[in-house]
Amino acid sequence: RDEAKSRRLVIRSMERDQLDKLTRFGHHQGVALKTTGYPYVGFEEIVSAVEADENALVVVLDHLEDPQNVGSILRTACAVGATGVVIPEDRACGITPAAVRASAGGAEYLKIAHVVNLPRAMEDLKEAGLWFTGLDWGEDAKPYTAIDFKGRSGLVVGAEGDGLSRLVRETCDFIAELPMPGGFESLNAGVAAAVCVQEGTTTHNVNIRRVQKILCEEQDVPLPRQENTDPELVRELEDCRYGVMTNAAKKVREAAGLDW
Repeated sequence: RDEAKSRRLVIRSMERDQLDKLTRFGHHQGVALKTTGYPYVGFEEIVSAVEADENALVVVLDHLEDPQNVGSILRTACAVGATGVVIPEDRACGITPAAVRASAGGAEYLKIAHVVNLPRAMEDLKEAGLWFTGLDWGEDAKPYTAIDFKGRSGLVVGAEGDGLSRLVRETCDFIAELPMPGGFESLNAGVAAAVCVQEGTTTHNVNIRRVQKILCEEQDVPLPRQENTDPELVRELEDCRYGVMTNAAKKVREAAGLDW
């Protein structure tokens, strides 16, 4: 209360039933805060952020309507440090109080833009260097573990029930699916997105670290700290990725578990 007063916030007390009505019977825990609408960023700000970050990650929500799913995905995006989130202006759940609550506060730390034309926005991001993977079923779908999320990448999550819309699907560079050997045919959008985003980020980090170890052993140098990688080592990693058959590349290709 003292902190609120020091920031010149008006505090008003009321009966619990009044607070219930004010919050539309939400889980307010005895406190409510009235704010302005959600501060979306301009789409150009996300494009600029992608251009500036060679490891940018953008999450695109293709007409999701359930605020719980939206909030869950925002929470995951925030946890992995996503560059931004893009949502359509029409026929979709915006960043509502319910979505913010479901994000556990993650929505407040993300750059989120809403756009009129989702496929056009994706094309603009692709021009900035982003590659898009859409979550969907189909003959052209690959297991999500086979997708390379290295570099600037985008993940597109389709609507509950309908999945990806046609134009959005056609704009994606890859289609990924989640194999379900357990016989259960569907996960909700929030869970599916969380699995793929986390797999993409952690698999990339683990593979890079294993390759660093192989290269360092070959060159008889100490393994560098994660945040202090030698530029020459980075160059050799890129050589390995694009098939330049140096001695280091040969060793990388022989390493168990690396499928480049």
